[in-house]
Amino acid sequence: MFVTRYGVGEPVVVLRTGKGGIELFSRMVNAEAGLNPFVLQDSYFIGRTTSEITPNALKYGAQFTEILMPNGITLKVMYDPTKDNPRYYPEKVPGTNYSTESFTFDVLDLGVTDAAPAGARTRSNISMVYEEAYEEYFNVSNVYDIRTGAKKNGENVAMLDKQAGIYRGSSCGLAVWDTSRILCMPYNG
Repeated sequence: MFVTRYGVGEPVVVLRTGKGGIELFSRMVNAEAGLNPFVLQDSYFIGRTTSEITPNALKYGAQFTEILMPNGITLKVMYDPTKDNPRYYPEKVPGTNYSTESFTFDVLDLGVTDAAPAGARTRSNISMVYEEAYEEYFNVSNVYDIRTGAKKNGENVAMLDKQAGIYRGSSCGLAVWDTSRILCMPYNG
């Protein structure tokens, strides 16, 4: 996956996943950190909390969401709520309350690429692309006319309140310039 990367210390690689994948990532990093011969600072894991039992109550725990890899690569998890939606993914992983898709990792490499077009504003591998010269503006008003402030009499209104909104619409999409730098790691049981 990192064959087309050049240099070191490029930006973050995002692992898009569900709650199950985030917990799995944290457990894997925790297991790796437990093998680390260096001393970990416990103040990151222990903190004060309030309790009716004692005025000196403490809490313990942490969840890893990021790991630094060799050559400056950073892996970071990002929560995707659609992966936990039972309407889209009804099949559960045995022994959990999570869908199989919740443990799937979509790997998105956001680093710099030579595959971006010559006139692009950014060299990022994944970019938002807007259609040139296409924008529309519109407004929505309710009881009061947004242009004059006068009360509408007899006109259709969206709701019976004083709110109004001005909206801008654009035609855009997400462009992945180098598709060899993204992948999906599905749950295999």
